[in-house]
Amino acid sequence: MAVAAAINGPDFAPFNEALFIKEPGRGASVAWHQDGVTHWDSPQWDQGTHGFNFMGQLYGCTAANGVWVVPGSHKLGQMPHAEMQDPENLLSRGQELAVDVDRSKTAYMPVKAGQFSLHHTHLVHNSRPNRSNDRRIGLGISYIPTWARCTSATRVT
Repeated sequence: MAVAAAINGPDFAPFNEALFIKEPGRGASVAWHQDGVTHWDSPQWDQGTHGFNFMGQLYGCTAANGVWVVPGSHKLGQMPHAEMQDPENLLSRGQELAVDVDRSKTAYMPVKAGQFSLHHTHLVHNSRPNRSNDRRIGLGISYIPTWARCTSATRVT
């Protein structure tokens, strides 16, 4: 939390936490997507709500099992997503970007064990199947502005 506050100021609070576990040689992946309202139903949040994600690695990741990003894609804002029926997609509802984004400059985001990364919730990213011989465990914490208010009576999971 101290690192998040040092970068973004005190007006952000943790909203969601998740462990992302990929065993060695496993085919599961995470489709190209954005975080934030994609996963928490955009109509339920105040207009303009966005945050950032902290991703810490408990086990290191490599290009074979780590996160890939489209640099600068966060500037495109929130984009439409579709719910896909893909049993290999680790996202809860199979969320996947429903529009084309120029991926010609796709880059691997290296994070070693004990390190972390921060990225904007609008950053387009994915993670490929873990074809390596190493386990990958990431801890993701999503932060939202403290002024954000849920406007829905129910939470979509």
